[in-house]
Amino acid sequence: VTKFIDGDYGDGKTFFLKVINEKTNNLNFVVSSVVVNPYSPFYKLDLLYQDILRQISCKKANSFVSIVNRWITGLNRKASSKYPDDIPKQQKFVEENIDEVLNKVKGINPTFVRIIKKFYEFSKGPKSNIAEEGLFWLCGENIESSVKREFGIQGTIDNSNALNYIKTLSIFFKAIGYSGFVILFDECETI
Repeated sequence: VTKFIDGDYGDGKTFFLKVINEKTNNLNFVVSSVVVNPYSPFYKLDLLYQDILRQISCKKANSFVSIVNRWITGLNRKASSKYPDDIPKQQKFVEENIDEVLNKVKGINPTFVRIIKKFYEFSKGPKSNIAEEGLFWLCGENIESSVKREFGIQGTIDNSNALNYIKTLSIFFKAIGYSGFVILFDECETI
């Protein structure tokens, strides 16, 4: 759903967007508030995507990386309480839950799926120092080519695939328990 708000300077459009941001946050949505400017115009989807990911927040997290970390931590807690003395069953429970969520975006974005799986795998082993690098790449950041190889990443998030990643994030956020993904754009008249 897309809505446009039109009004003169000083009519309260920015204030209205802040109210929407606060209300959607309270309703368990992941929200991103982006101010459109000459440095991130709509026709440069890769830059716009980076801005969207930089501004992501929700009720209990303020970045994409922290959202993913909280999700995995929550799964680990559930597994620990369900199987208190059985580490293999805990790991199986977490992996099955991760697979269940990622199956919802597998056909849309296999790279996203691979990165999230590698993040989980790396975060609990000797490669924990690079685990979040894949998540940084999903935020549109550049990472070293050696780390890209570790994650099986080719290319970058650019104009040709940025919308696909936004769609993937929307499905992913809903699958991990959020109400949805809201992106608010302010100052659109600059375009």
